[in-house]
Amino acid sequence: MNYLKLHAKSFTWFTLIIAVALSPLFMNHLYGSFDLTFHMARISTLAQNLQAGHFPNGIHNGYMSGLGYGIGFFYGDFFLYPLAILVILGLPVYTVIRLFLALIIIGAILSMSYVTQQICQNTRASLLAAGLYGLTNYVLFAVYARGALGESLALIWVPWILLGLYDIFFQDKTKWWLLAFGFSALLVSHIISFVLMLGLALVLTILNLKRLTQTKRWLALLKAAGLALGLTAAFWGPFVQQYAAQAFTDTAYNPKTGWPLIITTGLQALGELNPWGVNSFGYVGPLLILIPLVSLGYHLLFNRRHLTGNPFLTQLFWLAALAALIVVSQSALNLTLKLLPGLRVIQVIWRFNIFIVPILVLISANSLAQLLARFQAPKLSQRLMGVILILLVANAAILLQQTHAFLRDQSKHLTQSQATNWYTVSQGEYLPVNFKKYYDPNTVNQWTLSSRQAGVRLISNNPNQTTLTTTAAAAGRPITIPKTYYLGYRYKLYQKNQLIKAGSVTLNYDGLGKVTLPPNFRGRIQITYHITTLAKIAGGISLLTWLGLLVVSLKRWHQRRPAHSA
Repeated sequence: MNYLKLHAKSFTWFTLIIAVALSPLFMNHLYGSFDLTFHMARISTLAQNLQAGHFPNGIHNGYMSGLGYGIGFFYGDFFLYPLAILVILGLPVYTVIRLFLALIIIGAILSMSYVTQQICQNTRASLLAAGLYGLTNYVLFAVYARGALGESLALIWVPWILLGLYDIFFQDKTKWWLLAFGFSALLVSHIISFVLMLGLALVLTILNLKRLTQTKRWLALLKAAGLALGLTAAFWGPFVQQYAAQAFTDTAYNPKTGWPLIITTGLQALGELNPWGVNSFGYVGPLLILIPLVSLGYHLLFNRRHLTGNPFLTQLFWLAALAALIVVSQSALNLTLKLLPGLRVIQVIWRFNIFIVPILVLISANSLAQLLARFQAPKLSQRLMGVILILLVANAAILLQQTHAFLRDQSKHLTQSQATNWYTVSQGEYLPVNFKKYYDPNTVNQWTLSSRQAGVRLISNNPNQTTLTTTAAAAGRPITIPKTYYLGYRYKLYQKNQLIKAGSVTLNYDGLGKVTLPPNFRGRIQITYHITTLAKIAGGISLLTWLGLLVVSLKRWHQRRPAHSA
């Protein structure tokens, strides 16, 4: 009871913030936001694979009328498996995705709050961070307007990566495992966010290289990298193998102009100060722009040793400022692309906000908490906290109202039937490049592919097996199979129920699989998917790493028990 009384105000603060952030989910419907139907399709097709007993398999067979889409090789399914199981148990995908969005919002708020507490060692800063992060424009727009499930998950893990870097560079280097877990979770959530955070970590490592070498903290950094590689080998092993096997659709360029998309995605600095500017993708909003400027003025007046009162936060401040300059300045963006042409793969430059926003929240929460601490009267500080909370809620209310209107004009309501049948491939960035040119959803499907080939008939096509029969008209010719090509498909040829040949399916000119039949062959073709040898090795590495981690954790827990009991 005393604990509840002591933390009643904090509990009320968190409850109000979470309630406001989740308020769109209390409506009777969701809008068909840009990526939401794509992720619902991922969950639906993953559930179909599991129901067919097909695990593990990165190819979601339900896509494109059974042709299949290897999205699982490149866009981790790790966090989708529990959702797919709920779908199998009978929950509609529409209900499952709403539940998952709620968990993401709550996870992001709690994650940012905890990390701020650990870095700033200030409870008030922790509370402020929860509100600044959970009710900020970028977070809510990413979840509700864009429906960017992977990037929304990244909002949970990025703060943990910042904490892991802080511990290794400045605090307890024995907590290097935080960095490993943060990067592992981010890798299987969202590749682009992973790449951006890897770049940020590299720059911070260079800035702290002297500290790392003098205090032997570099060893902790290597441990974190090794553990992360081991934990996620089951994902990045097949990713690299599949990506190297063929050319995929390049969605970094405008198909009409041929120019990189990124060069036209900068934001307007003045537009960011407009509270009603939420229709702009990547919009951060005035609060996270003005508060850091106030923080800067505060530290220039009262704390001249470090710009933020914390050397790590000072480094983050300048890196966020540089990244923000690239986002809002076309000249800075053009120069950056000349120096780092590979940056175009992130498609839009405002993706930098995946680390800019958490950094601004950290700095703002820390500075506001220090500023409030300068007021001697506790009641005045509490009232000012209340004013800040009102501003945050009002800002979120404007954002959510504008987002609702924006989506109402752009999209349709999602109903349960639509949510379970819209198997959109989004931009199709993980489709074979020739297949994207060839495929027409109105005319190309598993049945038309077979009927267009003389002497070929499709018998069945499911996640476990595809079966075709052929006559003499198809003998000696290459046969296109109704499967989008990825490594791992194998075929068996049966004539008069006897196996006469087996091998690997090869890539056809149109991005589909191909099997070349022997002369005089008439019979049955069976196509099945098999996990590649490299994928098996990578999976074994991940399994051993997780088992080793479990053994070490249990051993340390057992060693601490006597001391704890005493």
